[in-house]
Amino acid sequence: MGHQNTAATYTFFITGHYKWVISLSIGIFTYLFLLAFLPFGVSNYNPDHQYSLYFLTEVGKFMVLTIALSLFCEFLIKPRLVKRATLSTIIGWSLFMLVILGLGNYLLYNWLGNWHDLSWRSAAGFVLEVSSIFVFPVLGVFFYFRYRMLNEHIRQMSFHMEDIAAPPELIHFSGQGKTDTFSVSSSDFRYAQAQDNYVALFYMKNGNLQKELIRSTLSELLENTRWDLLMRCHRSYAVNLQQLHSVSGGTPLVLFLKDVPEPIRVSRTYRSEVLARLKKAIGEP
Repeated sequence: MGHQNTAATYTFFITGHYKWVISLSIGIFTYLFLLAFLPFGVSNYNPDHQYSLYFLTEVGKFMVLTIALSLFCEFLIKPRLVKRATLSTIIGWSLFMLVILGLGNYLLYNWLGNWHDLSWRSAAGFVLEVSSIFVFPVLGVFFYFRYRMLNEHIRQMSFHMEDIAAPPELIHFSGQGKTDTFSVSSSDFRYAQAQDNYVALFYMKNGNLQKELIRSTLSELLENTRWDLLMRCHRSYAVNLQQLHSVSGGTPLVLFLKDVPEPIRVSRTYRSEVLARLKKAIGEP
C-alpha cells in the first residue's frame, strides 16, 4: 500500500485516547512488575521482605512519575515532534520515550537512595534494564490499537462491498491442453481453488454451486485469464471480487462470497495486496 495509506493506518498513534491509555498502561504495568518480581534491589535484597504500606507507597512513586512523565511527553512534546504517524516516526518516538522514562526513573531511584549511584554508566545500564520492562506495555497497547483500527476499517469496508459493480462479462479460463478451456459469466463465477494438478472453478448454475476442473496450476490460470476482478487471496484460492459479499476479521482476514456457505481465508502473504485491491475497488483513497 502507498505511503498515504500506511500513514492512515497508524492515525490512532496521535489521538488523545491512545496517549492516555499508553501512559496509564506503562505506569500501572511497571508498578505491578516491581511488586511482583522485586527487581533492581527495590526490596534491598532482603530475603525476609514483607509488603508494607510504606513499601507499596515508595514503589508507587515510580508509577506516579512514569505516568506523569509519559503524559507530559505524549501531550506536550509529541505534537511538536511527531507530525505524521508513520512506522519510522513511531519507532523513533518509542525509543525516545523509553530513554526519557528510563532517565526519569533513574533520577527518582537515586533520589530515594540518597544519590548513591549517580553516573553516566549507571544511567545507561539502568535505562536499558527498565526499557526491557516498558517495552511490554508499549508493544501491547500499540498492537491492541492497531488491531482495533484494522477491524474497524474492515467493518466499514464491508458496508461498501455492494458498490463493486460491473456489467456481466464472459470469463475464459484455459488449462494446459488446447481443448482444456472453460467459459462462464462473471455473474455466475465465484472462486477458483487449487486441487493437486488441477484448479476447481466454482460457479452458480440453476441456483446451485457447481464445480468444473481444469488442468493447470492456480498461478498459470490467473496469468492466462488476466481478468481484473479475479483476485488471489491465498496460495490455493482466487475469488471473484464482483461476487464478494463482505469481509470479516483482523488476523486472519476472511472473505464471504455470495451463495458460498464457507468463508475463504486470506493468508498473510496476500493480506496487504487484498486490502489494497478492496480499497481500490470500492473507491477509497
